[in-house]
Amino acid sequence: MEQFLWCKYPNRFDLYVQDYASNAHRWLRQFLPSHRILSADVGGDKLCYDLIYLSGVDYSLQDDELIDLLSAVKSRLNANGTVVMISASFIDEQPMEYLLRLAKEFAKASLEFFRLYNRGQFWGFLRSRDEYNIIMERAGFT
Repeated sequence: MEQFLWCKYPNRFDLYVQDYASNAHRWLRQFLPSHRILSADVGGDKLCYDLIYLSGVDYSLQDDELIDLLSAVKSRLNANGTVVMISASFIDEQPMEYLLRLAKEFAKASLEFFRLYNRGQFWGFLRSRDEYNIIMERAGFT
């Protein structure tokens, strides 16, 4: 996304990028000037932005951690700024599907507790639209 915006619209956006992963920094340095790549500390600079987008950062964060991140990000927005969150862990399900997923998770957790099942490595948190709305509200978004 960053490469597309920077290369396709070089004078349209005042683009800064922040990423926690060192591999991403190596990629970004191939096309983006180093002063436009920010450290992982959300509060590291004093700039405010019209648009902040978060791509795939939510899946590994517990609700309180995601609320803290979104609150910090919100404080970096200009007056009419926008946050766009692209999620790889959004789940769109009907009430029966939700109950079925909860029942499966409970069964797996119970079997794992008795060492009859191994769920493997934790992938991340799945969240519904309602759960994201609650998190956004708790972070101060309306």
